[in-house]
Amino acid sequence: MSGIEIYLEKFKKIKPPDDSLKRAFVSLLSEKFGIKIELEDIKISRGRIYVDADPMVKSRIYVNMESILSELGRVLQNGEKSVI
Repeated sequence: MSGIEIYLEKFKKIKPPDDSLKRAFVSLLSEKFGIKIELEDIKISRGRIYVDADPMVKSRIYVNMESILSELGRVLQNGEKSVI
């Protein structure tokens, strides 16, 4: 490997800024609400989370939105790895 390749190698490990939010959201939905969603089904733009899922799943998220948001805020504020 050349010098530049070695230098650029460390940047392969950098995650997008929204990655931790997506992971916390997916984990929370799965563990607390039994809703299964893939990371690829979530988009974050301008402070909003968009979920590409079945309408039934979206309805369950909407019904539990207040609980989801408060729990997500708690998890992110405390820097917890798990939502339970």
